[in-house]
Amino acid sequence: MLLLAACHHPEPAPEDSAPAPTDALQFTGDSPRNLLVISVDTVRRSDVGRYSGDATTPFLDSIAEEGVVLDAHASNASWTLPGVIGALTGARPEELGVIPHLSDSSVSGGLLPGTGLLPTWLSDAGWSTDLFSTNLYLGRTYLGEVYDQQAVVEADAAALVDIVLAAIDGGTAVTGDPWMLHVHFLDPHAPYDPPESYLGALKGREALPWDLATEEGLRALAQEEGDLTDAERTEALTQLGIRYDAQLTYVDDEIARLWDGLETRGLLTDTLVLFWSDHGEQLLEHGSIGHAGSLYAEETDGVAFWWAPTIVPEAWAGNTNQEDLVPTTLNALGVAIPEEVTGTIVGHADAGRPRFLTLWPARYPPMQAVRVGRDELIYSWSGEKKLFHMGDDPTQQSNAYSPDSDVAARLWESLLPEVTRLEGLVEGETPIDPGP
Repeated sequence: MLLLAACHHPEPAPEDSAPAPTDALQFTGDSPRNLLVISVDTVRRSDVGRYSGDATTPFLDSIAEEGVVLDAHASNASWTLPGVIGALTGARPEELGVIPHLSDSSVSGGLLPGTGLLPTWLSDAGWSTDLFSTNLYLGRTYLGEVYDQQAVVEADAAALVDIVLAAIDGGTAVTGDPWMLHVHFLDPHAPYDPPESYLGALKGREALPWDLATEEGLRALAQEEGDLTDAERTEALTQLGIRYDAQLTYVDDEIARLWDGLETRGLLTDTLVLFWSDHGEQLLEHGSIGHAGSLYAEETDGVAFWWAPTIVPEAWAGNTNQEDLVPTTLNALGVAIPEEVTGTIVGHADAGRPRFLTLWPARYPPMQAVRVGRDELIYSWSGEKKLFHMGDDPTQQSNAYSPDSDVAARLWESLLPEVTRLEGLVEGETPIDPGP
C-alpha cells in the first residue's frame, strides 16, 4: 500500500526566490553610537597602497584592513559637488532634481532647499553634527545649512587637523551625545605641492621645463604631451606620479595624526568611522591632468570603507557606489532610512545592477555613463559613444563600441531613461543620437 498521505512534499520555492541579503557591516557587540566621517578629495584608487602595492597610504591601508572596505567602489561623477551630493544624500543629483555644472566662470547645481542629507537626518534623530572642510563645495553655499557647525576654511591638511583638534579641546565641536564629526581634506588636489620633506624621490632627477607644483605647469605639460619624445614623456609622468603620491602620503600622515588625537581624547571607543573619496584623478591616461573632464575609471573609481572597534572585517568585492554609503551608515547606527534614499545597503544590492555616472563639464555638453559588472558605456551628448570591457581593458584604451553590439544594446536599455531624465534638467543642450 502506498501511504501518500504520510509523505511530506515541501512547497516548491518561487522561481525568483533568493537568499536573504546580509548587511556588510556586522559588529561583535553593540553597534557604535557616534559617527566620524573622513572624506578626501581627488584620490586615485590605483595609487592607494591597498591597490598599488606601494607604501603611499600605510595608515589608511591599516584601518581599511581592520574594517569593511569596498574594493569595487565608484563615485557618480568626476568632481566634488556631485560626488559629495551622492555621498551625503544617498541619491544621485539628477534624482534630486539638480545637475551640477562646472562652467568656465561659475558653478551651478547645488541642492534644492529642504533636501535631506545624512547630517540632517542624524540631527533629527538626536545627533550633534559638525563639519570642517577645506573645499567650498562641501559647505553651506551648495548644500545649505545642514550641519550644526559648518566651518569651511582655507588650510592644508596639517592646519585642518590642528583646527579640528583645537575646536574639540575648546568645547565647540563634538558636543552632543551622540555626535557626528565630518572632516574633509582638499589635498591631494592639484597642484601637487606637498611639504618638501615628502619629495625625496625627486632628488637627482633631471629638471623639467614645467613647474609641476603649479596649475600653469600642469596645463602646459598636458598641452605639450603629444609632442614629447618617449623618454621625455616617461620622465614627466614619473615626476608627476612622484608628486601626486607624495601629496597622498602627506594626507595619509595627517589623517593618522587626527586619528591619534581623537583616540587620545577617547573619542573612537564608541564610534563608527566612514571614509570616502569624492572622485579620482587623471594623470595623462587619456590626455589630461586633473578631473571633471571625463567619466573614465581613473577619474571615477572611488575609495570607501567603514571602521569601528567592534566591526567584523570584510573585503567587499561587489559593485558599490556613492549612494550606498548613506543607507549603509544609517542602518548601522539604527536610524531609519528615508524614502528618498535610492542607494542600497551594502550586501543587499543585485550584483548585476547598473551604476550611473553623470558629468556636465566646462565647455562641453553633458556626458553620461553606465557600468554593469566590468562593462562601461560612455555617451557624450555630442553624439560620441564608447564601450569598454574593463575586465580585458582595465585602463579603457580600446573603444569596443559597435551599434550591433549586444552588450551595448543592453547597456543602452539602462542608460536611455537616464538621458531622458537629464533632458528635463539641462537647459541649452540637446543629446545627439542617443541609443545604439
